[in-house]
Amino acid sequence: MLVQRLRGMFKVYFDFPMLTIDQVNTIKGCLHPETVIREKPVTSSSVPEGVKLPVGSNIVVPLDLDQERLARNMKDGHRLISGVAGSGKTLILLARAKVAGQPPTQPAHPYPVLQHHAGRPPAIAPAW
Repeated sequence: MLVQRLRGMFKVYFDFPMLTIDQVNTIKGCLHPETVIREKPVTSSSVPEGVKLPVGSNIVVPLDLDQERLARNMKDGHRLISGVAGSGKTLILLARAKVAGQPPTQPAHPYPVLQHHAGRPPAIAPAW
């Protein structure tokens, strides 16, 4: 019912196949590059059946919604992130560092970022 109401609001209807999860994630990664974890090669389930992609095409793997929410809602100052192995602690820190490390022309956080891992010496890098 909602789909019919929405279609009624527009004069032109484009019949596209439903987007796959990989396509949605790639669009999300293009719109919000700070959420991108890595790229991986396209598989047959990455696109609808019958769609041909150039050889060497990649899809984007972004943070999941909980990780993205944590990375975006982190305020300035010191933070302690804890969790079991493989829970995404480093990914959240990397996403936050991408936002904090923007160049001074985009004044998000133009100051150094300190990242410390247990057993390793701390590393200080300029934020831009």
